[in-house]
Amino acid sequence: MEMEEIKSKIELELKKRSGVYWLRESTNRVKSRVSEAWKRFAVIYDENGALDYVACKMCYQVYCYRTSTGTSALIKHNCQEQGRSLETNSNTTTATMASTSTSTPATRPVKSTIPRDVKKNIMTALIEMCCQDLHPFSIVNGDGFRRFCQVLIDNQTWTKYGLFVKDILPNSVALEQIVNSQAEEIRNHLATNLCRNLIDYTVIAFTIDLWPSSGQNESMMCITLHYIDKNFKLFNRALSAKNVSNDNWNPKGIKNEFTSILTSYRLADTGISPFIITDCNPLLTDENGLLSIFQHLPCACHKIVIIMLKLFERQVVAVEDAGIRQSIYKYYDDIPTLFDTVDQCYQLTTYCTKHGIADQLGLSLKIPTEHSDWVSLYEYFSSIEQNYDALTELLAQLEVAHVIEKLNRQVLQEFTNFIQLFQQATLQLKDPKQPTIHLVTIWRFRLLKHCRHVLEEYNVEQEDGSNAVMPKDSLLLKSLKNIVQELLLDHWSLDNYQLVATILDPRQKNLSRLEVSTIQSGSANMLLQDLYLYQVKSPGGGNEHAQNRKGTRDREIDNFFVFSSDSDDARDEGKISITEIQLYMETRLTKEVRSQGKNLDILKWWHEHRNRYPVLSRVARSVLAIPAYCTATDFKYAQLGHPSRQRFPHFNPQTINNMLLVRSNKDLAM
Repeated sequence: MEMEEIKSKIELELKKRSGVYWLRESTNRVKSRVSEAWKRFAVIYDENGALDYVACKMCYQVYCYRTSTGTSALIKHNCQEQGRSLETNSNTTTATMASTSTSTPATRPVKSTIPRDVKKNIMTALIEMCCQDLHPFSIVNGDGFRRFCQVLIDNQTWTKYGLFVKDILPNSVALEQIVNSQAEEIRNHLATNLCRNLIDYTVIAFTIDLWPSSGQNESMMCITLHYIDKNFKLFNRALSAKNVSNDNWNPKGIKNEFTSILTSYRLADTGISPFIITDCNPLLTDENGLLSIFQHLPCACHKIVIIMLKLFERQVVAVEDAGIRQSIYKYYDDIPTLFDTVDQCYQLTTYCTKHGIADQLGLSLKIPTEHSDWVSLYEYFSSIEQNYDALTELLAQLEVAHVIEKLNRQVLQEFTNFIQLFQQATLQLKDPKQPTIHLVTIWRFRLLKHCRHVLEEYNVEQEDGSNAVMPKDSLLLKSLKNIVQELLLDHWSLDNYQLVATILDPRQKNLSRLEVSTIQSGSANMLLQDLYLYQVKSPGGGNEHAQNRKGTRDREIDNFFVFSSDSDDARDEGKISITEIQLYMETRLTKEVRSQGKNLDILKWWHEHRNRYPVLSRVARSVLAIPAYCTATDFKYAQLGHPSRQRFPHFNPQTINNMLLVRSNKDLAM
């Protein structure tokens, strides 16, 4: 190969930042006076070491260089980036590394603009990675992947040593061995310590994720335990992602598999009542399955979804004088304009997706299905409403404006604004980082209140402090509210545990303010007293408090109890229960706590008041750990090879189990 061809090839690879060649500052400077050329030039290296070539650190033009030839040709170089400061660029090390200065995550350098060609190279590399290894494109949005890349950026000084990626990354076998080892340590730790940590619990809550097979031999279920420790920290620990054979994929088989997992962690014979949070999956709600031995609590998020499904429910009716049957919306006669608008949105989406219009505007329009929730429903319709003008303009340019002209934007806006609160409720009730069960009663009340008719205009203060005038309800919105209110009352009833959790929220102790009936309030208060008494009598629970009351006379007052009985026997457990609960119910919130409003950290509040309410705080730990949702993990089993096991043959069931265990118990990973 001719020298000029070699130089051109090297220059091209440097500009591409392919890693085949890299630059390094010249270290062969025996002379006392260093040539000015080395402020702009660096020696070219490949995997075999230094080459007889150098390149400009700014424009990457390549020169042949030997010590015998000197630097006169380099000094005469007329760089295209001549206008930049030579002194600044003398500190720039190579074309393949950003800087020689050390930066750490705690003290990062000032953010600079990334050159367009660098962004293009990064994009090309990501596309090649996804296509080569069959990763979903969404991998670039993963927190783990982004943290990994940030570590590389924050420790960029390693590039000056000319290392390859293979010198940095561990191989997949080593990664799998580490994950398997950590998973085994986590299992042993949980089997040894879980039972001891839950000894003073009244109830423990589990959620079960079921991933049915699709033509494969086995399905999978994931068991997650939810609890609050003595420091009032919430934990959602996945205990197992277990393969279940087709023979056991039935209510009785699921029950046996679940019981075996509890036994492996020594939780089967603790005497604590397990709660299963479920939706309407018959595998979990059948009377011959889990419900035959465990308590069941309905998923609040699923209750909200039922309202949406019922609203858009279709029914088949006969068309008069036509001799045919057709499917129409059940409530079409009540609000025909709304359902016509919904169908027009679906037609618009189908057209835009088929002809690439959605891609041109960067829209991700997915028509809601029976598996959608209020979040995806709101995002879908709000996306169309917010991009209505852009869609209209683009469709007009393509001379197909008729696709969107029939869509009633006013109706779309009204509907989108109405369902936004349902989206907010779903997001908050699904939050795995905070207790959620105490919010169920509140959100049901807010949604019912949201369905009341607005008969007059009113002012609302915006976040920026300005006032906005809200219009009164249209006839369409009134009809919609009537239907949704009826669905809410018919399909969303409250459970006593959800009401007890609301009472244990110091901001919402009075259930009557949330329009809970007197009968329901009475049942919830009785349950609260029963849970308290269980704590008093249970081993490791509240016995010491009852025993320390021996000989106490009536009217005695201390930090924990207020006795008002005329009985000489102050150890009466019912009176102890009532008095501590009364103390909690009658204590008013401080001004500081009231000022926090919806931002109050309920676990922090109970932690700070655990000495004032030593037994009731343990009840709070048990009840508030119960989630309002039934899907505990966003772990997408399908992405790991199920049901398309052929995509990822290296992910066997045990590997998936170990990965999920480590992922869910990061604090225990060694």
